[in-house]
Amino acid sequence: MRTLKKLFTAEELIRLPSGEQRLELVEGQLYEMPLEGGRHGNVAANIRSRLGIHIEETGAGLTFA
Repeated sequence: MRTLKKLFTAEELIRLPSGEQRLELVEGQLYEMPLEGGRHGNVAANIRSRLGIHIEETGAGLTFA
């Protein structure tokens, strides 16, 4: 994780061009965050799949990606 020197506002963050990196703003400092990998995606998909089945069977609510 790397931090950039200039302090940013939320408005400036929104105006930055979207690119390959994921950015996070913490107390005016902009951090480049690593993208999730395959294992993360696999775990998230399995959780969503099982939770979706339960929700459909019980009418308990909604899930969102």
